[in-house]
Amino acid sequence: MNAMVSEILMAMVIIVLGVLRYNGKSFTRRELSIIHRNKVTDENKLLYGKQSGKAMLILGITFILGSGIFELYNDTIDSVILVVGLITYIGMYLSAHYKYINRKY
Repeated sequence: MNAMVSEILMAMVIIVLGVLRYNGKSFTRRELSIIHRNKVTDENKLLYGKQSGKAMLILGITFILGSGIFELYNDTIDSVILVVGLITYIGMYLSAHYKYINRKY
């Protein structure tokens, strides 16, 4: 039960940060450091935030779904859900990075 509570709290923090990023708030300076800030145009900063915010929302929702399924079934289904959510997060985040920072598309 203790692990479920900590996982849900972590998921809620990730979801709140994802919503903030989706709405255009920059909460970390690591991702848009001085070097990256100069590469992202002003009109693309909001689009970059929306795409990376969606990725964070998906990751947070997967944590909640995975912990709920683990409590109900105690099976490997939750591991599959968490891995799929993590792969989706990494894919969406890298896509946003390459699309708006490195301008590969």
